[in-house]
Amino acid sequence: TTTTTKTTETTTGITTPGAEGSLTVTIAPSPAASGQTLNEGETGLAILGIKMKAKDSDVSVQRVKLQFNKKIYRILSRIALYNGSDLIAEKDVSSDTVTKVSSSVYSIQLTDFNVLVPKDGTVTLTVKVDAQDVIESTYRSTFTVAVSADGVRGIDGANINLYGPALATTIVATVTAAVSDANNATLVVSKSASSPEQGNVASDSTGAASKVAI
Repeated sequence: TTTTTKTTETTTGITTPGAEGSLTVTIAPSPAASGQTLNEGETGLAILGIKMKAKDSDVSVQRVKLQFNKKIYRILSRIALYNGSDLIAEKDVSSDTVTKVSSSVYSIQLTDFNVLVPKDGTVTLTVKVDAQDVIESTYRSTFTVAVSADGVRGIDGANINLYGPALATTIVATVTAAVSDANNATLVVSKSASSPEQGNVASDSTGAASKVAI
């Protein structure tokens, strides 16, 4: 059930003035909700899709609140929200921009945008992230990202606030933070098949030897 409250905020793009609507927020099929790997220094990885459907009125969506189960500023350096290929909001991730709700809930809010979901239509937003250049070993593991309960806020044609999803467990994805391939590289040294056979080298009377294949 959509939570509603009255607002006096002016909306933009609404073509259904005076109409009360509803907003349904669900997880999008892409990107995959599990199996994603985020390497150190990686940028622009899509980790979560948010599908929004409006009914009975256009809805102007203006906020998305996300939550993580770890100190996400130890893993991420930036988080961004896209509508298709358009960047609509972004924020640097730090201890100053992340709110600690509990020892297992850390939230960050993306605002200052306006996405119009047309009446009886859908819009999908995508969350993309940049990783820290170096991720401490403690945090190189699986973490979860979710849309907080009532984390998406929109406004309908009657200037009523609409919220969704009802639960923070509705839209969840798991991602594995990992060491970068460069930092995890190994150097293998072996003998070439064309190397000379082992043997003795004779020198001249001065102790010098020249043109010796080694």
